[in-house]
Amino acid sequence: MEVLGSVLVALITALLGPIVILWVKKKLTKSKDEIAVEIFSTEKITTEIEEVLNKLDADRVWITQFHSGGHFLHSNKSMQKFSVVYEVDNAGVLPVSTIFTNIPISLYSRCFSEILTLLL
Repeated sequence: MEVLGSVLVALITALLGPIVILWVKKKLTKSKDEIAVEIFSTEKITTEIEEVLNKLDADRVWITQFHSGGHFLHSNKSMQKFSVVYEVDNAGVLPVSTIFTNIPISLYSRCFSEILTLLL
């Protein structure tokens, strides 16, 4: 019985071992590829909004994104929020992306009113 168990373990290891190694290797390389794609996309977006900044002769250009902010309400429902996800600023202009992160949608118009008062 002991021999049968040892043979069975050796057989399983011989058959499944290479498959598991290939699966793990594929998972690790896939995440590196995803990171490379993310870096490329971020660089491309930043380059594009820098061109907009230069063409408009602006101080700041940003892209906001509406998103689900997680389950923070008493009913455990998702709260809709927005954030500045990409921002390019001229020299000497302080970024606002750190301030305008995870702002509830209900405050959307108020936030942009605040931005306008900061600009004027």
